[in-house]
Amino acid sequence: MPERWLHELSRLELLEPPDGLWERTLILAKGQADPGRRQRSRRPGMRKMWSATAAAAAICLVAAVIILARTSGPGQPMTGAGKVFTDPRFGWTIRYPDGLLVRHISGQYRWSLNGVRVTNFVPDLGHPTGGEPATGWLRSFPGTGVAAQIWYLGGPVGPAPSRSSRFPLHASSFTRIRPYAGGSEPAPLYRSFTADGFAFNAAVWIGRDASEAARQAVWSLIRSLRFPRLRAGTIWNGSVYVLGRARTYPAGSVTEFRATSLPVGRMPRYTRGFYLVRSTRGLYVIGRLFVSPNRRMVRCTVAFDRASSTFSCPGTRLSWNLAGREVGPHPWPRSGWDLSRGGAAVATNGHVLVSRSFGGG
Repeated sequence: MPERWLHELSRLELLEPPDGLWERTLILAKGQADPGRRQRSRRPGMRKMWSATAAAAAICLVAAVIILARTSGPGQPMTGAGKVFTDPRFGWTIRYPDGLLVRHISGQYRWSLNGVRVTNFVPDLGHPTGGEPATGWLRSFPGTGVAAQIWYLGGPVGPAPSRSSRFPLHASSFTRIRPYAGGSEPAPLYRSFTADGFAFNAAVWIGRDASEAARQAVWSLIRSLRFPRLRAGTIWNGSVYVLGRARTYPAGSVTEFRATSLPVGRMPRYTRGFYLVRSTRGLYVIGRLFVSPNRRMVRCTVAFDRASSTFSCPGTRLSWNLAGREVGPHPWPRSGWDLSRGGAAVATNGHVLVSRSFGGG
């Protein structure tokens, strides 16, 4: 369905039938059934039947348009109270009341975008913008409007956020920043937060004439944000191993996870498994596969010696400390001989998360 058509349907979604609609519909239907005397049927019964049929058809058409407008489009239906939006990628949820227009936003810019936009008005999406995500709709922000946006914008692979933020998110944790797009946009309240190894953003806009009910509704929505409860021994989001709860891995511990003990999924798995290390600075992962960086190929499954708290490559003099730094003597240049080190994070419900997409720890 063309974007223009979806936008027009979204306008209908917030409308209620105006006074006199049905009366005008009946008049229109009668006119269609009785366009002129020259075309009148000589049978009164037939005239009444066609008039009633045309009126019913017109009424059904109007009702169908309203129903279609309320149930079509890329966002969630706006009927009923206490509706729930579920993010299709990360599984987080928000609750929203009637009167708020909820739309999933996604795209592929330099990075991948995923999130939700919530307004109490129909946003004008016709303004061009080069922002990520698009912010042109903020230029014509009504004085009585409120809006919220929650989004993830992927970027270069880096260390995973070690711990998730505390939920619920409260208004007091947001900071006012400069407007994104200008125009009639009110200065937004913004904060970043982390959950399940990923970094997210949230912003709230409140028009100067917004009602107290609208203000309460948008902040209630923000406070309702929740992430899914993950289960150990599974793969989440297509790329994240879910391990046991963080409290089961005490400080200074090294826990081995062989490849055969990991769940199987579409994600690129650790070929030989990994070691989960809990240091005083947090959690990280040491890969069990080592491949030397030069032509004198050394390839081995890394072993861990608890007595000396060191990793080693069996059959060689290679050894590493708990951080994966090479410490054993050898005749080759030292550069590139460290063990591969990955990130780990703690989920909102306490489970440890491991993924190659987290980058170095």
